[in-house]
Amino acid sequence: MIDYDLLAVRFAKVNRVLLAVSTSRADYVNLRLTASQDVWQQRSQQLGGEDKETLATPHSWAFWDKRVRKSSDPVVSLGYQVTLTPVSSEAAASAH
Repeated sequence: MIDYDLLAVRFAKVNRVLLAVSTSRADYVNLRLTASQDVWQQRSQQLGGEDKETLATPHSWAFWDKRVRKSSDPVVSLGYQVTLTPVSSEAAASAH
């Protein structure tokens, strides 16, 4: 993954691992929003390599808890990242 924003890269890395280890949408939402650090560490045992390390490390959980769960920015806390780019009317017309 290539990005200039290290927080975006870290977010994407942890989120990808949460998606990989979840068993359902409801499980993913639980892991993302309420699961404890112990639960993340238990689930990491189902993974290998870098993914296992990402989910098991207390630094990942602390980052997620502070930057996603407790974020006052609703865009971040819901996991959406929106970038608005002005588009000329000619470019918009050619896209259809």
